[in-house]
Amino acid sequence: MLAAAWFVTIHELATANRRIQHFTDRYARPVLPMNSDLSVLRSEAHLGVIEPYGAASIPASPRSAPIQTEIMDRLRVERAGRAQA
Repeated sequence: MLAAAWFVTIHELATANRRIQHFTDRYARPVLPMNSDLSVLRSEAHLGVIEPYGAASIPASPRSAPIQTEIMDRLRVERAGRAQA
């Protein structure tokens, strides 16, 4: 009878789907409209506005940003130790 514990009726599944859809309709929204013009980001005017707040430390691409966290520092030390061994 263990398999019966995992049985979900079609009614329960439909109810769950309706609840998820209701939640999504109510709370999930795009951050920006789909037709937003993002070309202004990292322009001279944009950088001029945010420069006083440390924009110079913002990389041009998220992929080029080094991950500076305690765990990453520990991993680097650990890997360096393995490489020397």
